Amino acid sequence: MSTPPFIEWLPELHASGPVATKSLLIAASIVTIYKIVGHALREYLIIPRTTILKDIDSLHMPREGGKIPGRAVVCGGSIAGILAAAVCADHFESVLVIEAEAWTNEHGTELPKIEDRVHRTTSSGYQTATAPRTRVMQYYFSNFFQPPVYRAFTRLFPNIPRIIKELNLGSAVLGARLRMCFGGIDLPDPDPSEEGIADGSITACLSREATEVVLRKAIRESRPNVTFKTGTVSGFLKDGPGLAGVTVRVNGAEEQIQGDFVIDAAGPSQMSYSKWLSHAGFSVPSDLRLEYDAILRYTATTWTIPPHLHSKWPAPWGFKCGLVYTMSCDAESGDPKVLGFTLVENNQMLIMFGGASVSDLPHSLPELRAYAKNLHGAKSIPDWVWQLFDFMEEHEEECNPFWVDSPIPPLSWVQWNKIAKD
Repeated sequence: MSTPPFIEWLPELHASGPVATKSLLIAASIVTIYKIVGHALREYLIIPRTTILKDIDSLHMPREGGKIPGRAVVCGGSIAGILAAAVCADHFESVLVIEAEAWTNEHGTELPKIEDRVHRTTSSGYQTATAPRTRVMQYYFSNFFQPPVYRAFTRLFPNIPRIIKELNLGSAVLGARLRMCFGGIDLPDPDPSEEGIADGSITACLSREATEVVLRKAIRESRPNVTFKTGTVSGFLKDGPGLAGVTVRVNGAEEQIQGDFVIDAAGPSQMSYSKWLSHAGFSVPSDLRLEYDAILRYTATTWTIPPHLHSKWPAPWGFKCGLVYTMSCDAESGDPKVLGFTLVENNQMLIMFGGASVSDLPHSLPELRAYAKNLHGAKSIPDWVWQLFDFMEEHEEECNPFWVDSPIPPLSWVQWNKIAKD
């Protein structure tokens, strides 16, 4: 074991005088205390209060005293609804997920085929595709799950790695290689190696449609006490001071669904909660909902890269799933825009771009190239990214791209705790 440097220096410092020795010991003590206090603050205060890292291990744990008698009703069967249902399934005897789109319950555990997509030309003259999930605005976008999120998913659904493998999505699970640039500054990767996956830095990079399929398949196989129903939630039921369930419209008829716990996972509409609660007899404060509109606008374009073109892929590390390149401009510079290239399952490249208060987003390759050139910090974009634009221009017809807009609705916070009990 090597001797710490300051121990070797002690005789010389002592010879120089006791003052120097005391100064060194005090400095060493301060550094040691600083590290101990910093570690304690990080582990016991900062991380628990500002991250999900300490909460992940509590997921999918048996409830003390057994499950709560009764039923939890989850309104909405997309990603948020599936995750909410999985958590509730560990605490309630039964869970019912109500989803308005029949497609999710009929085909929601099957990966859609690229050749089955329906393309059409918009009134503006560009190609787009009709999504089977009409209520999901970002259906043709990509999802990049950073290590804490992927870890939470696999804790909540231990069967996810097997399902990913069964669906031939294994290449989408990879080390945390971000390849990000912020305001012209490249950010270092937590897992810089190209081979292997470092412990604790596993990510997944999937399209939104594949993400839903994986999660829906995972909950159906792992939570037998979760059932699904196709219908549109149309109101609340009241029993004394609390909710007693919801009303659901099914094939034009109203049904009453009893529930002991109701979760709103319906998305931006938030189930017209104010009107429904009032009709059910609840007192609803006028300031229950706080809203902020960042005026976010995004567009995504999807390109399917045929296998025979993979050898021509210009990225230095070759054709591999994951983030290809992401640039986020500095909003303080007056340019709150982003540009991101992602490779997901089935040889698809998804390019996303947009930002706050952005108008006239690209819907063609020339427009996209011009958008990239005008970004703040565009000079820092690597040469191979511009070669990627050349690659796309050369093979555009083979890659059959389409473009989809996604205006983001205002962000809101419903302060349920303010609802007065009768």
